Amino acid sequence: MRVSAIGDTLKHTLRPNSRAIPLDEIFGLNIVRQKVRIMKVTQDIRSITYLKENAAKALDEINATGRPLVITQSGKTKAVIQDAKSYERMTHALGNMKLLAMGEKDIQEGNTKQQDELFGRLEKQFSKTK
Repeated sequence: MRVSAIGDTLKHTLRPNSRAIPLDEIFGLNIVRQKVRIMKVTQDIRSITYLKENAAKALDEINATGRPLVITQSGKTKAVIQDAKSYERMTHALGNMKLLAMGEKDIQEGNTKQQDELFGRLEKQFSKTK
């Protein structure tokens, strides 16, 4: 009895008749069904001069579109600005990807436990803390 990710749900066999749990429930955000925002080169790359002269407008655009703004100086990319919500989603997604990669590595190296053993240990631990 193991836990496995299938598509956008986590299948588990904790109890008979257990349901699939959507990954967004587990991770607390909708990473699977998130709308992809494609960068528009003609609109999303601006010079540092444009940013200096239109900072408020640039922030409004970033927040309205959800797309990052690439800032150039002397024709070279120097910075990327994005709205706070997108940044937060990105950092959460990266953190979750790191956790998944660590779990995958553990599986490949055989560092796994049977579900019954794991939940038995957890039940003992939690019953001691009550």
